[in-house]
Amino acid sequence: MMIKIGSHIDDIHFFDCDFEEIRFGNTNIVILATNVGLMPGHPLNPGIKYDDPPVWLPKAVFVFDGVKSSKRMVYEYAENAVSSEDGFKSKYEVVDGPFNQPYQPLTLFTLEGVLKNPHAWVAAWEIEAVSFSLQMDEADLPAEAVMPLVAETGRR
Repeated sequence: MMIKIGSHIDDIHFFDCDFEEIRFGNTNIVILATNVGLMPGHPLNPGIKYDDPPVWLPKAVFVFDGVKSSKRMVYEYAENAVSSEDGFKSKYEVVDGPFNQPYQPLTLFTLEGVLKNPHAWVAAWEIEAVSFSLQMDEADLPAEAVMPLVAETGRR
């Protein structure tokens, strides 16, 4: 069964996320991710204090619906880098689209993480969209996570 949590993007630790695959539609962006950290404050994390540990999801799907724009800075990793100074071979901006323009209020979402193909650090990814949700299979929910209420997940 699928779990779907809307919003709460500020409670996701993107720094260690791996973006396995990105799919672009006319009105959405779907990102298949691994190593997703959920910070205290996220409905799936039972932590109460800011310094409580994150809950790590082995995999999840980020869905941005009603996308107006998407741009990101991509820093491709050098194959044989030995230090952070020579760790990247190139840096460039990617502007995705065009997207069908939504007629609803928009939010600017920001994220970062490691892209698998090409192998690169994605920084300052800005997606202007109507909504964001995190989706995952209930079977992938770690034992330390809290099972969300049906009302929060959209499950039936």
